Amino acid sequence: YLFTTDINECEEPENYPCHGRCKNTKGNYTCSCPVGMRGDGKVALRIFREFELSKATKNFDATHFLGEGGFGRVYKGILPDNTVVAIKKPKGSIDKAQTINQEFEHEITIVSQVNHIHVVKVVGLCLETKLPLLVYEFIPNGTLFDHVHRKRSDLMSTWKNRLRIATEIAQALDYLHSLANPPIIHGDIKSTNILLDEGFRAKVADFGASVLIYPDQATAMFDKIQGTLGYLDPEYLVTGNLTPMSDVYSFGVVMVELLTGRKPYSGSSTRTEEKVNLVQYFLSSVGDMNLGRIVNFVVAREGEMEEIEAFAEVARRCLSSSGIKRPVMKEVAEELGRLLRRLDKNSWESDRKGDNGGEEMECLLRKNGGESCSMSFGGGSEFWSVRTEEPPATETHSIVAMEMGSYEIFR
Repeated sequence: YLFTTDINECEEPENYPCHGRCKNTKGNYTCSCPVGMRGDGKVALRIFREFELSKATKNFDATHFLGEGGFGRVYKGILPDNTVVAIKKPKGSIDKAQTINQEFEHEITIVSQVNHIHVVKVVGLCLETKLPLLVYEFIPNGTLFDHVHRKRSDLMSTWKNRLRIATEIAQALDYLHSLANPPIIHGDIKSTNILLDEGFRAKVADFGASVLIYPDQATAMFDKIQGTLGYLDPEYLVTGNLTPMSDVYSFGVVMVELLTGRKPYSGSSTRTEEKVNLVQYFLSSVGDMNLGRIVNFVVAREGEMEEIEAFAEVARRCLSSSGIKRPVMKEVAEELGRLLRRLDKNSWESDRKGDNGGEEMECLLRKNGGESCSMSFGGGSEFWSVRTEEPPATETHSIVAMEMGSYEIFR
């Protein structure tokens, strides 16, 4: 005979978290919010006092200012235990509080149930202010946009890093579309909404335009188009119908940014490259077999161009004008993962054979001649750069551009 014994999960909070009222049940447990509150008690959101956040930001001093989103400004805060956070302070007026409250409720509904290594986490909130404050984990190394379009970013000097970052974003979107319950359409994927942490891992941010997709629906209809020109799904622009395939299209634009180093939108700039429609430029180059002409980084190893071509083919499919012809994010993430593993394997075999020897010797000779140089070493999915002189410090910051919503549900 096989005997089973029920355990009391409420007595093991380290294994079975509950931040509300825990109740043991047969084979499971429930966790409900205190009276007057609703939500999931298993989700930990810290409630901050107003004075705590004022002190953490030196009363929201300009020296702590990080950036500005659609509904508020973001400040760097340092808590008493030296934890660094990003605090979103609404910039709307009090007479717009109802609208901001609704946005806040929407935001919290989504971010409170997201838990993925490549998605920015919400830490807590403050309800003492007339307009709510949101607190997020601090992401120190800026946005992907900064690194792609900034000339001196060593991170973007290798194909391996670009592929790794694209893979991490794809994994996050696959999680949102396939594993989150209910699934989530992000709605505003772009390089400024991809942050890079201390290990330069990608983190998807800004859920202000996001929607939850419940079992009885597959899309969301909008009277007003939300998002960013240059990244918007053309079908969504015409129909107002937001689907997971809209995220796929936007991600395809980010993939092309990573390949070409070009900005996706036409602006008032006099620079010729910024007046070109990036998607059309990319698709015509792929069609004319001129991919090598638009790649803006050095192809360092034999075989990398073949992987770049495979990457470009995935991007081309993501950018199909018809949503039904685009791959789902699960397929995209799996394909990019395969390319990354193959690149890792090829890099390891190349390094094992001593392919860096010539580069190392040349660098040493240049150093002896009083010049500076750098050497890159492949291995794993990371990029390591060694310089013979200290590089100039680069400014790093985090812009968490998440929209605000309502906090009445927490009263």
